[in-house]
Amino acid sequence: GDNNSSAFFQGEVLNKAFLCKAPGGDYGSPLYGAESVCPGGALNYDEMEAALLRDCKCRPAGLDYPGGFEGYNIFMLCIIWSLVMLMCFLGTRSLKYAVYITVPLPYVMLVLLFVRGVTLPGAEVGLRYYLQPDMSRLFFDKVDPETGEVSSAASVWLQACTQTFFSLSLGQGAMITYSSYNPPSFPITKNVLTIALINSGTEFFAGLVVFSILGYLSEVRGVPIDQVVAAGPGLVFEVMPTALALMPAPVVMSFFFFLMLLMLGLTSAVSLVEAANSILRDMLAALRPDHLANRILLSKLWVLPLVTCTFLFMFGVTMCRRSSSEAVDLVDYYISNFLLTLVGIAEFFVVGWVFGVRDFSTLMQHRLEWGVSPVLAACWRFFGPGILTVILLTGLVGAIRSPLVPETWAQAIGWTIGVGPLLVFLFIYFQYPKWYPSHQRPKRRLPLIEKLGE
Repeated sequence: GDNNSSAFFQGEVLNKAFLCKAPGGDYGSPLYGAESVCPGGALNYDEMEAALLRDCKCRPAGLDYPGGFEGYNIFMLCIIWSLVMLMCFLGTRSLKYAVYITVPLPYVMLVLLFVRGVTLPGAEVGLRYYLQPDMSRLFFDKVDPETGEVSSAASVWLQACTQTFFSLSLGQGAMITYSSYNPPSFPITKNVLTIALINSGTEFFAGLVVFSILGYLSEVRGVPIDQVVAAGPGLVFEVMPTALALMPAPVVMSFFFFLMLLMLGLTSAVSLVEAANSILRDMLAALRPDHLANRILLSKLWVLPLVTCTFLFMFGVTMCRRSSSEAVDLVDYYISNFLLTLVGIAEFFVVGWVFGVRDFSTLMQHRLEWGVSPVLAACWRFFGPGILTVILLTGLVGAIRSPLVPETWAQAIGWTIGVGPLLVFLFIYFQYPKWYPSHQRPKRRLPLIEKLGE
């Protein structure tokens, strides 16, 4: 049932800590009311459930109660990164076989879940909520009547922008890295339109699946649909198991569903790691052949993936504590909402102003016989970066007014993650000519561009 899936995910997998309070009390402090007793300190999931039955209000303990490291989660994280490292060693061969599973299986699972979801009682409530959204949220802020928290309209646009960046892998280097291996005459425009349409269509169909199940859970639990479950991993590990449990052969369906998630996660991780390794190889190639970094990291093909995966594994270990979900949310929030948006603005600026639309159009005309239209050029130079900048600034104001976490030290870490990498890049970009005078950037059009433009 849905309660069992919630208990297993939050109680067993995350071993999450909670703080509870009685009306008029403080979270984490015991208070004896007329008919309720709320225990103090950090509680586990079962203790929190018992406190709720005594009319206590509970919330996640947060980053101030990190707890100890979860050995099981560290062990599983080690296995995952070992698989990623192995796939990086094997190269594109491993991705080729993984694609045989990751491409057809999600669509098969979505169709089966959709057929089951729309037949559940309450599904029409969820579908109506999905297909008839509150359009005022795009233009007006919303105030929670219970907590007084303000959800700004700008945050809706920022989250939509974030979703687009993540679903299309924009601003992360993976698309640029893999496209660089294509032949010069590869039909870029056709593939871009195909990918965008298939991606958006899949997301829309997946929304029908999810909200039909949320409508069912809303009716079963007797709560509004927007209070059934929070966005994020809870949708996968709490909502989907409920739907899978209602299908024929639930064990088999659950196996294939989570196998699909595992393969999707592995291929995505390999894509991002390979993008990082490709950039590092290019940077190392600019160094002297006898440089220490070259002799170590480029001595064997497996050394750089080993170092990269080990570093990322160690970073992941810091999120294997009782507060892991809050730590993941912190990193995800600042990277998704700010770092990726900044990278998107930077890419618009580089293509539209540094490299130049004219030179870019000349290359496209030479390779694909496709020129950049004035409308597209205006989007790259003005509209695209302008819209992203407005969304970013409004998001910054919202994040400052209503921080994701109350802890000041956690906010400082979040802003460092969200802005720091771009500042490091800008520092390297401007210092590079001083470090390597022999690699000066050309101050005029590249010879190839001049020749093609003649």
